[in-house]
Amino acid sequence: MNTTTEFLKMVLEISGVLFGLTFATITYAHQAVTTTYEYAKDLFIDVYTEYSKLILVPLGFCFVIAMKALYLNGPDAEGQRPYFNRLDAVLVFGFCVIFLKVRLDYYRSRGEIHTIFSTKMVPAKYGRIRAYFRYIKNLGLFTQTRILIGFFIILGYPIFIGFKKGLGSLDVNSTIVYLLSFLIIYVLLKIITFIPITTEMQKLQVKNSFAKDVVNESKINRKEEFKMLANYLFTRGIKEQSIINEKQTKYGLVYLDVLADQDKAEAWINIYHTLKASDIDIDRNGVFEYILKIINLLYKSKNDIETFVLSNHITFENKRKENLFLRIRRDEMPALINATDFAASLKRMKNVIINEMFK
Repeated sequence: MNTTTEFLKMVLEISGVLFGLTFATITYAHQAVTTTYEYAKDLFIDVYTEYSKLILVPLGFCFVIAMKALYLNGPDAEGQRPYFNRLDAVLVFGFCVIFLKVRLDYYRSRGEIHTIFSTKMVPAKYGRIRAYFRYIKNLGLFTQTRILIGFFIILGYPIFIGFKKGLGSLDVNSTIVYLLSFLIIYVLLKIITFIPITTEMQKLQVKNSFAKDVVNESKINRKEEFKMLANYLFTRGIKEQSIINEKQTKYGLVYLDVLADQDKAEAWINIYHTLKASDIDIDRNGVFEYILKIINLLYKSKNDIETFVLSNHITFENKRKENLFLRIRRDEMPALINATDFAASLKRMKNVIINEMFK
């Protein structure tokens, strides 16, 4: 039995043991979030889920490569086993791409929490990809540097060793042995740092608790959620959350108010429009455009709120007033977001009151 065979068998054994430890930690994390966290549980569950992928994906790769080399690959030209072939090289590069995405996903989820609990923001005009990298950028230069160094050490160095003889020939054996070694060490470090990560998340919950003097726990949770929702909207570019911060749009002025001091299970948002246009189609489309923007952000928010009320108060320059009232559940939002005719879809909603001009 050669040294590579012994190494791969050790990798198989360690992968099995670490899989068990990882599932135990995942179970602990989900129980901790659902039983002890007061608000924004989905947001924190995302962090733990992405963190678990940082462990499970490398372990899965280690297990597959070791199993394939020991029991599926044929012998090399000299009749030696185990033997790594070209398919293993393809698997290595495929894993590098997947692992890159998994690590970035984790830091994006951390960046989303960091953004909500800080003064940093992600403009609402950003698309999904720009917002993705903006969350990572909000974590700061130190974290960005650590991400890059981590990629180079874990993935770059083994590939560099493989090309040591020249760019034209990859020493697959050396690359895979170094990569498996680094990944096992990386996974061990991630399991060790899991408890500190959990503690950090719990401290973040305590540090940002707004209503500790309220006795009723359900009220505390709701107020926490509403405060978080207002802050989330602010970080996504909705800074017009008071009359002194009214936003000038192409159809007039607008600002909103998230009612945080209430005991209702639903989030109530008052939106105040002051319309200056004389064309009724411009007025209507402008209001619909802003409502759709808010609904889209609410749908993307990660909190425990399932029902939202958007109470639109519309004032014209001639002092005429109109109202548009919408109560919408989170699972109803995709129908409006993806609708080709927003106005028609809005009128079909169950809990909506629309003045004549908006019909």
